[in-house]
Order: sequence, then structure tokens, then C-alpha cells
Amino acid sequence: MGSMKLEEVDIAIKKLTAAKGMLLARKSMVKKQCQQKTQQLESSQSPSDAQLKLLALMKSWIRRYAAMVKEVDDLRFKLVKLRQQNRHTLAAEGRTPLIRLAKGIAFMLALLVSAMSLMIVVVTPCLVVALVNRKAFHAIMARVSNVWFRFMCGMLEIVAGVDIDVHLHTSAHSSSDMSFFAAERALLLSNHVCHTDWYPLLCVLGRFDQLQQARIVMKDSLKKIPFFGWGLQAFLGIFLARGGGSDLPWIKRVLSYTQSIEQPTSLIMFPEGTVIEEKTIRKSHQFSEANGLQKLYHVIQPRTGGFTAIMDHRNLLDSVYDVTIDYEEFAVDERPSEASFVKWRLPPHISLYLRRYPIDDLPHTNDELIQWMRDRYIEKEELLKSIHKDHHHDTNESEHTHHSYTHVPNSTVNKLVNYLPSMLTLFLLNVLYFFYIVLTPIGFLYSASAIALWWAMGHFFMGFDGVLVNSFTKSKVD
Repeated sequence: MGSMKLEEVDIAIKKLTAAKGMLLARKSMVKKQCQQKTQQLESSQSPSDAQLKLLALMKSWIRRYAAMVKEVDDLRFKLVKLRQQNRHTLAAEGRTPLIRLAKGIAFMLALLVSAMSLMIVVVTPCLVVALVNRKAFHAIMARVSNVWFRFMCGMLEIVAGVDIDVHLHTSAHSSSDMSFFAAERALLLSNHVCHTDWYPLLCVLGRFDQLQQARIVMKDSLKKIPFFGWGLQAFLGIFLARGGGSDLPWIKRVLSYTQSIEQPTSLIMFPEGTVIEEKTIRKSHQFSEANGLQKLYHVIQPRTGGFTAIMDHRNLLDSVYDVTIDYEEFAVDERPSEASFVKWRLPPHISLYLRRYPIDDLPHTNDELIQWMRDRYIEKEELLKSIHKDHHHDTNESEHTHHSYTHVPNSTVNKLVNYLPSMLTLFLLNVLYFFYIVLTPIGFLYSASAIALWWAMGHFFMGFDGVLVNSFTKSKVD
């Protein structure tokens, strides 16, 4: 096993997954035939011995298929675990830590340079438009954010090769057809595993054609990050201080401003407010005990204030997506982080389980909304428990919650069609920025002035988003 290459292990895992699917399909077929035969015998007054033997044989085949599914599942589970534990020994030649580090740095530099060129060459000149016509400015920013986010998604899925699988709940309000979700105004409520959870969620919105309206609810300190934070300000991300009582009014002010500029909105929100780890689980359990709530171990109790504040503007939304993220770790107990990108130790596989709720189906009172949110997190707990359940125990698929979700395939062709035009656009923009701005005295002076302008807005005026929203609020009062 130690001499196998990583690609060979991946192929074996895929073959075992396909074999499991085939066995489950055959088991389901025989089980259906067995049920039909049982109904026939029940309606018959005197079934023959041959019929009874056939029924017994069919039941024995169902048990055999179940046993074979368990054997295949156990073997696949062992391979996945061994792959995670010994990835460094299974990795193909050229995946040494030093080369991985070089790849990670190149990846991060590509993201940084692209954000820098976009902010300097495109967004900053458009600030003049914001002074004249804010609706026109935000219409331009919607197209800019679409290009930037698609570039980032392409870097993750095509360049880094991270497999992102979307599983849609098989409910009456969902569909495996991506056009069903196209350009829908949605609120994404996701569990918070690590600080980079927003990245795969952007990829989900990319498949739903919602990136031009994507806005992320995040902590206030992120808006100060050069270029990235500045760009998210221009795209009207919602930055929260997580304390002090100013967050809920700010959410309402930003959403009121969004409504005034007549731009559709899809929000990414992490109701837990922080990533799950031992200390946050302990705090969650203390809160659960104090309020008589169920203790959660795979997620933590959600904060509901931001959610109810957003629901006060439910007319801006068409639906709510309950999203549960599950990562296949690069190595055992190695949770993804910002450092994972630099070290090039990315999760090879990310699964996102999504259930759609039409906005009209959600309750209206705050108490009912809080209970609705808590019910969703109990469902997340059961879903993750089902996914992580020890495969050495009973593998009866009817007991696994995640089998109520349908995987939506995403081919390489679809990825290229969705992301490659934006990646090429940003590449050409990077070349333009380097040769015509960085390498010319006037261009360099302009670039430095633009950076100083964004820094000044963040230091003296709560950022560019603060300038826009506060001036809008003041004009309404005046």
C-alpha cells in the first residue's frame, strides 16, 4: 500500500464508490420486487411452497446485498482514512513540502495581484460615478464582483483542483436543475467550520448564477484588509463588530440602502458567529444548559439576532438556503485555514448539502424565526452525525440523513465555461496593471494615490461602505 501513488488510491476510492452505488441500486430493485411478491402472497389464500421459497430467496439476496454494501463501504472507509493519514507518503513525486509551499505562495500572489489590479484599474476610477449616480455605480460593481468572484472560484476548482460537490435536498421546493436557482435572491445560512468557509459558498453561488449579487456577512476587522476588504466594501458586504449593540441597526441600514439602489442581493451568513472548536463548543453547551436547549457537538448554537434583522427585509429575498459544509481534510485533524492555501495543503474534497426554503414558508414573528433557526441547526447536527457515522456500524442507508440529498454533478466543461472567461479577463488586467501603471511614473503615482484614498476612507470614515450608507441615511433624515 505504501508504494501506491495518490492518484491510484483516488481511483480505487472512486471505483469502490461506484460499486457501492451499483449494489445499492440492485438491493433496492430486489427489495421492491420482494415487497410486490409479499403483497401478492398476502392476497393469495393458499400460496405454494415454490412461491414461499422464492420469497425467502429474495430476502436472502437483500441480506447479501446489504452485507456486500457494508464490506465495500468498510474498505472505502479504510482507504479514505489511510489516504488522509499517509497523504505525505502517497503523494506523487513533486508534491514535497517545499514545492507545495511554492505553489501556495504563487496561488495567493495570483489572488492578491488580481484584487490589486481590479481595485486600482477598475473600481477606483468608478468612484467618480458613485458621486453622480449611485445606481449606475452599483450596477457596474455587480459586474465587477461577478468577474472577481468567478476568477476566485476558478482558481479554487480548476487551478487548485479542489472538488466541490453540491447536494440538493429532495424536497418539493428544490431541483437538480441549476436554472431553477438562477439569479434568485437568497440568504445562505451555513455552519462555520473554518475561516475560509465563504470560499466554497461563493462557488455554490457561481453555479446558481448569483455571484453578481453576492454579499458576505463578516466580522468588521476584515474590511481593513488591503484590496480584498476594500473590494468587499465596494460590493456592499455587511461587516459586523459582533458586540456593542451596533450590528443589528447596521444590518438594517445596509439592507435599506441596498433596496434604494434597486440591486438584487444574495447574502452569505454564518449564524454561529465563530468557527467550531473545543472552546466554542463548551460555550455553546453552557448556553444550551442555561436555556434548556439540546446540546450540539458537530455545530454550535446559532446567534439569531442577525437572522431576524435580515428577515425584517424579507421582501428583498426569494428564498433561504440552509447549507451544511463538510470537509475531507488534507490530513487527519488538519482543518482548512488561510495557512492551508499558503502551504498548499488544501482539502481535496468539499461537500455542501443545501436545502431550499421559499421565503413565504418562513414564520413571521421573532420567536418563531428563532425556533425555526434552532430547528435547522438540530437538523445540521443530525446530518453531520450521519455523514461522520462510523462505517463499521450498521450501514442501513435508510438511517442516514444525507441520503435524502441528491448529488448535482459539475463537469470540467461546466467549470471552464463558468470560470475561464473571468480568469482570462483578470490575467489581461494584471498584465495591463503591471506594464502600464506599476512600471510608469505617472501610473505608479496614481496607484499610490488610490491606495492612500482607500486607506483614508477606512481610517476616517468607517470605510467606503460607511460613506455610502451613512450619507444615504442622512439624506433620508434631511
